[in-house]
Amino acid sequence: MAFPSLTLVRGNTYYLAGDATSYGSKNYPSTTGSSLITVKKATASDHVTETGWSASYGTTPATFSGGDVAMSYLTIDGQVGGGPTA
Repeated sequence: MAFPSLTLVRGNTYYLAGDATSYGSKNYPSTTGSSLITVKKATASDHVTETGWSASYGTTPATFSGGDVAMSYLTIDGQVGGGPTA
């Protein structure tokens, strides 16, 4: 099951699951430091562990219900797709 909220920590990689999970509205203010934060969409071949994994987590979108991101050294990798018509 996906977590409904995130607290981003520099140097970590976060995998976001789909399956009708919406990551709650949250503001991500600028944080100090220059270590990269990586946020990736979980896929069948890239999701860390099999424990608790459901195939639908990798085939459905991960969505945010709102909020702002205002920080440097952040990578967001959807891993698949090509825009709203893909």
